[in-house]
Amino acid sequence: MTLCFQPDEVVWRTFRDEETNLLAPHANAELMADYLQAFFHSHHDTRQPEPDTLLRWLNSEPHRFSAMALALLPELQARRPVISSQLDMVVLAHWTPDSELGCAVTNALIHACDAPQAFGFSVSDRAQAAPLFALHTINEYLGHEAKATPPTALLMIADQARAPYTSDALAALAPQNTGCLIRLEARPPEQASGLVFEGYYRQPYEAGGPTASTLASLLEQITPSPLSGADDWPLTLVASPSLLAAVTGADESVPTLALPEALLCAAPFVSLKQQARPGGRYLLVVPEIRHLTACILRYQPDGDRQPDCLPPLG
Repeated sequence: MTLCFQPDEVVWRTFRDEETNLLAPHANAELMADYLQAFFHSHHDTRQPEPDTLLRWLNSEPHRFSAMALALLPELQARRPVISSQLDMVVLAHWTPDSELGCAVTNALIHACDAPQAFGFSVSDRAQAAPLFALHTINEYLGHEAKATPPTALLMIADQARAPYTSDALAALAPQNTGCLIRLEARPPEQASGLVFEGYYRQPYEAGGPTASTLASLLEQITPSPLSGADDWPLTLVASPSLLAAVTGADESVPTLALPEALLCAAPFVSLKQQARPGGRYLLVVPEIRHLTACILRYQPDGDRQPDCLPPLG
């Protein structure tokens, strides 16, 4: 079984950050300040919680992940209903923390879909590589499901524009509150269409950071496409502008697609929805501390997919 999804079944939105009342007192301010103090101490960080920064984050609850998910779900359902009995898995992938403390976002989606049988979990602490690992995990899980109908999953990708502490790395991206919801299903390789998952890879850095040689080593790892002839399809490198500059240098022979970094974890999927073309392969690449993390998708035209079943004779 192979994971795939249709670009039309990627719904996303940025959520406007209201500046009003962001410094209003919050019931969880003291609790979170204690948590941050312990968090900093455990990482040998001498910083102290900043009350105004913390309050702005706590008061960003209108853009909590569950609110984003439930706002996007009706739009996804309008394009193609998620059948409750066929939903097997719900996954949240994010980089920034959720300002709604203690909320299980996947449970909120499972409840909204009336699918108590679905398995839900979150991918955190992987920075912007979180949704790539989520795709890999969903592919592994659904690939072993034996069902009469294609196993189905929802992937919710969410990030908030604010963090509970000062982050220069986040601020440099001019972030937006962004949510992205994707319906995926697993099909036999000969029946897969749309954006088809071909593999997940991690390539260690060779010189303390991403370079052209790191990319070359990564490309050597990529296995042949399950689709005969697809290895001849053009391969486009999808990454942030800074990473593209680091791994391609002045080599203009490599087709590239630069990501809108303000959309954070959702950026690769928004870009593919808008710009992917049938007959192309796309290598999504994200830098982590010691590795390049990547996954490859091909855009399989729907007309090339074999039917789920043959029509009756006679």
